[in-house]
Amino acid sequence: MAKDDFIQNLRLAAGLVAPTVHTEGTGLDAQRWAARLSRAALWLTPRAVEGYNPADFKDLSQAEQKALDNAAARFRELADSVPADSPASDAQYREGLELLGTITTIVRKAILDEWAQSVEKLISDAEAWAGKHGWICRRSTKRITEKLLDSYQLAQLMIQVNGNSLLLDPVARFVPGALGVVDLSILPTYDSVTIPRKVDGWHLHIDTGEIGGAMTREDWNENSFVDAVEWLRQRA
Repeated sequence: MAKDDFIQNLRLAAGLVAPTVHTEGTGLDAQRWAARLSRAALWLTPRAVEGYNPADFKDLSQAEQKALDNAAARFRELADSVPADSPASDAQYREGLELLGTITTIVRKAILDEWAQSVEKLISDAEAWAGKHGWICRRSTKRITEKLLDSYQLAQLMIQVNGNSLLLDPVARFVPGALGVVDLSILPTYDSVTIPRKVDGWHLHIDTGEIGGAMTREDWNENSFVDAVEWLRQRA
């Protein structure tokens, strides 16, 4: 999927703008080396916008689409102009940083809007289904920090089921093999059921933990939600 490839390339580039350097026990100055790596402009490469396709961002406003398209095209042009055997000039560095900032700001908004809407629908489903069974629900807010998305807030849902407390908890948008994941856990043990989001929607995975045991995979719906709640309650 080209869109996911583009987003991952952009995340990598954004991380290289302000790299984290670990120098414990080496006698090196981590802050100084991080500054050197940042100034090396390893992010100023066509790879940073590889996979970009304007058609993947049609949900943005026309102004945002135009700004993103122009910034991506100019960034690619600028990156191609940097000699392979020498660092970027000050002018190239400054312009590249500004362009990358424009791209990441617009893409961040697009990803967060879509991710937040998807999580909201999941939690609203759970609230409605829990209400049908007489279970008490209470929302709270969780802060999540991820590369490219920075810090943002989503709702999480506490569910009281006949003396048991469960938590429907968004974990992250960026996870291997999925377009986000939410956990349904029972407290205080935090035994959990994983709810990954795929292209075709949310799914529910129950790992029995038994050697040789098959993982249960179901579509996210009222029946699978209730089954997961009861499965977790047996482990309280």
